[in-house]
Amino acid sequence: VVLSDASSPVTAFTAPANVPPGGVALRFEMTLIDSGCGIAESDEVLVNVTADNQPPVIPSPETVHLAADAETVLLDGAEAVDPDGEELTYQWRQITGPPVTLSDPNAPKPSFQLPQMGSGSEVYRFRLMVTDASGLQADADYWITVGGTPPSAAADVDVDVLVEGNNVILDASGSQTPEGQLRYIWRQTYGPPVLFSSVRGEKTTFVLPAVSSGGERIELELIVQDGKNLLDTRHFSLQIEDNGITGLPEEATTTRTAGGEPIGIEVKGNGGLVSLSSVKNPIGGPNIMPYGRIDAQVRVSPPGETVQVLLYLPQPLSPAYRWYAFEPDRGWYDATGDVVFSDDRTYVTLTLTDGGEGDADGAVNGIIQFSSGPGIIVQGDDGEEPPMDTDGGGGGGGCFLRTLYGDFN
Repeated sequence: VVLSDASSPVTAFTAPANVPPGGVALRFEMTLIDSGCGIAESDEVLVNVTADNQPPVIPSPETVHLAADAETVLLDGAEAVDPDGEELTYQWRQITGPPVTLSDPNAPKPSFQLPQMGSGSEVYRFRLMVTDASGLQADADYWITVGGTPPSAAADVDVDVLVEGNNVILDASGSQTPEGQLRYIWRQTYGPPVLFSSVRGEKTTFVLPAVSSGGERIELELIVQDGKNLLDTRHFSLQIEDNGITGLPEEATTTRTAGGEPIGIEVKGNGGLVSLSSVKNPIGGPNIMPYGRIDAQVRVSPPGETVQVLLYLPQPLSPAYRWYAFEPDRGWYDATGDVVFSDDRTYVTLTLTDGGEGDADGAVNGIIQFSSGPGIIVQGDDGEEPPMDTDGGGGGGGCFLRTLYGDFN
């Protein structure tokens, strides 16, 4: 395959056509290079291009904590399964930690002897790759801490209804450590990709991704690491249901506004939607807003990037409607000249720049914020347009927030 830009932090490719019935596994390596000192760090990502066959699945392993005097460690990958019943092969390799020798790197449950250590602590990381008879693969990382008092990871999941387009808030504030402050990382390990609003924050949010009519599962991981580099993990899965919205482009993230109207949003460029909500009757806005005030955030890479946001409507918008935007420091204003309506007025295109045009927070921080929507200002009895307030508040709506993830150094 050919990458759209092999030197960009965000790249894409077209999946090969006419793959064999068993599918094909593709692996990509990303290398980061510090231009100042030449230090390089690499990681890889696995993409299975499927046809009739399904890839194997490795249940997410929890971190194993061992006392400093432990001698033998058993790695257990025997719970890996293949949905099609094909025979699996195993391959283990060590990623971090003092070098050790596995009893059999191609066995489902190899063991190794721990080196002698003093009063400190060590962290080991192993990666298991399983491959089915057709060549599709799955990966999982196994973490082991030896000695010390590791932190305890806790993740709270806040979501009203597990329906695509709805918001999920993940909260790791319940995690604990006896060793200073914690560092956090959120990762996705399975399922349709999501984009986190913050990969390394104590809290993060994302939009539940589009799924098939039968629903699909995603699996997520929280890793917490303390001041002595000891860590703990928590894994959890969410079963997502289809929202039933049809008639909008497949490329769009679809949801329903606070008033129940279906809409879709597509981001073009080096960015993705991380927040989507609406306010049904925004205070101080135009008299008539059929979709309310649409609030969204787009995460871009690198910071300062310009993207296009396409907002799809369920039916053509009357020429009487104009486009209004709200910014905290500016209040409501007519932004019709800043957007482009399609010829049939079924969607509108916004061109937004992080820290610049259309970004409500005005900061070059990798997040573009905007609040806007179509509206009509109805004139009062005196023929004058009623003034629009500047607080922009309102009732109704919930936040809907989607993949960037990495690893601890």
